[in-house]
Amino acid sequence: GAVHIAQMKSLTHLDLCDTAITDKAFSQLAALPVLQHLDLARTKLTDESAESFKALTSLTSIKLTETGVGDSVLRALATLPLLRCITLGDTAATKDGIDQLGQLERMQWMASDELTAREFVNRISQESHDDAAMMTCFGLNLPRTGDFSTRSVVRRPATRKDDELQRMRWRAEWDWKINGKDQGLYAEIAIQQRTVIVTSAGILD
Repeated sequence: GAVHIAQMKSLTHLDLCDTAITDKAFSQLAALPVLQHLDLARTKLTDESAESFKALTSLTSIKLTETGVGDSVLRALATLPLLRCITLGDTAATKDGIDQLGQLERMQWMASDELTAREFVNRISQESHDDAAMMTCFGLNLPRTGDFSTRSVVRRPATRKDDELQRMRWRAEWDWKINGKDQGLYAEIAIQQRTVIVTSAGILD
């Protein structure tokens, strides 16, 4: 159990994904002084563990997919000086909490379905079309000229098929200025296993 793990002071890697670890049990792991990589995906941890995370000052990467952690845990993670990589998805964290954590200069890699969708949209808005195409399965048929700015990114309600395919769907819209004319563009996006699938795209009326 957690008591025995906490006694392993030289432990650097710990995989607890798909276990029944609780917030109370996790608090005992704060005694691991050199823990660097931690996988807590699909556990029942919540924001009650926020203070416990603050003690893991050697942590460099963590996986929190499908947990109950929210913005309190993200704020705790933001205090860890060596943390560089975080995997999120299906947590209680809000967009603001994720955005604030992602703005830290030391953060090299973050992954969540929402971040994937927004990063894709940002690359289009910044005319990095080649970079955006690398994130897709099917490619994106959008013009490569003119000025783009993001109008909106809205998550679509989940359907039974979405649940079966374990995907999330988004609709993105851009304002597009070209040759002195204002137009709009849209893309229907599905995020599945961190991959962007553009199901349709075109010009708005």
